[in-house]
Amino acid sequence: MTIEIQNINVFYKNGHEALHNASCQIPDGSITALLGVNGSGKTTLFRSIMGVLRINSGKITIDGQSPNVAIKNNLISYVPQYDDIDWEFPILVKDVVMMGRYSYMNFMRTPNPVDYKIVEESLKKVGMDDLINRQIGELSGGQKKRVFIARALAQESKILLLDEPFTGVDSKTQETILELIKQEREKNKIILISTHDLNIVPEICDRTILINKTVQVEGLTQEVFTKENLVNTFGNHLNYYNLNNG
Repeated sequence: MTIEIQNINVFYKNGHEALHNASCQIPDGSITALLGVNGSGKTTLFRSIMGVLRINSGKITIDGQSPNVAIKNNLISYVPQYDDIDWEFPILVKDVVMMGRYSYMNFMRTPNPVDYKIVEESLKKVGMDDLINRQIGELSGGQKKRVFIARALAQESKILLLDEPFTGVDSKTQETILELIKQEREKNKIILISTHDLNIVPEICDRTILINKTVQVEGLTQEVFTKENLVNTFGNHLNYYNLNNG
């Protein structure tokens, strides 16, 4: 399975061009990093892959299917950024994770024993099973992140999109997330991660995409993740990102 992105252009209603002639391939059985400054088009690319944003030209195929068909076939699970969620909405942790099972349910969305078991197992994987009946809004930032990762795990999709999964979490939570991502790779999934912590990239990412309104370079991390490429992508912003080695 592969995500194929071919020469896509995305414009917002105000005329702002978010992506210009962007092309890349994202294969299965690998972890791919999506790197760029704020406003470079990372979240736009995520939303385009999910079919949430309409591309103005170009083509996206997921295992030969359009994004909308891929979503209907439960191929994609998504962990959004913290700011994209209404944390004031009253809902329990277990119910958030159960949302990941909706595509397996009938139109009444009635969970069966298998759904309950998978929700429980997913929460155990992220170390949140003891807070299953807690309101989501009462949790810390790191705990909230783990709940939404549990929801993505419960969905059992072949593609996992993680938009800034390490932002606002402590070192213990980060290690938990990293280990889970590695485990999901072993299931031959497509895993796409955007992150500001550049030190994580050579540690776990097989491939890297550098983006700044368009895909500047893509390929194996050991070939793409160079100081020259990073400077070309981040420019003067590079010092603001977490990079300990040159």
